[in-house]
Amino acid sequence: MASGEYVRWLMNPRMIMLLVLVILIREQIIVPMMQAAAEMEQPLNGVEPLRLQVCDGCGEGCAVGVRGVRG
Repeated sequence: MASGEYVRWLMNPRMIMLLVLVILIREQIIVPMMQAAAEMEQPLNGVEPLRLQVCDGCGEGCAVGVRGVRG
C-alpha cells in the first residue's frame, strides 16, 4: 500500500516537472559556473549564483543581469 502511494507521488506531473527543472538549472547554470571557476582556479561561493550586483554609484546600471533595470 505504501509503495503504491510512493509511486503515485513520484509520477505526479508536479514531481516530474520539478525533476526536469532541477536538471535544467543544473545543466544551464551550475555546471557552466563550476567550469568557469575551475578555469580561473577560483573557489565558487555558494550564494554567488543568487546575488545581484549592486550599483556602485557610477550610474551605468544597477542590478546587472536583470533585464530592463538600469540605474
